[in-house]
Amino acid sequence: MNDSSLEWVWIPNKESLGRDVNIFTHAFYGDYGSPDKFDFDVGWTDTFIVDENSDTFNADVKAQQLIEEIN
Repeated sequence: MNDSSLEWVWIPNKESLGRDVNIFTHAFYGDYGSPDKFDFDVGWTDTFIVDENSDTFNADVKAQQLIEEIN
């Protein structure tokens, strides 16, 4: 934490996406979490995000929930 090593630029799958795809990210000190409606941890309690190619499509609703959570 003292040398800012909890923050870094992540380059996901540079072989297929190229080096232009960069995500500035970080690790929480001592704890981590996600917004209440987006519990992606081992104890998954939320509904999955489903894209438009499925009969149970809900990505639009989940996107709106994320916007509301951020605001």
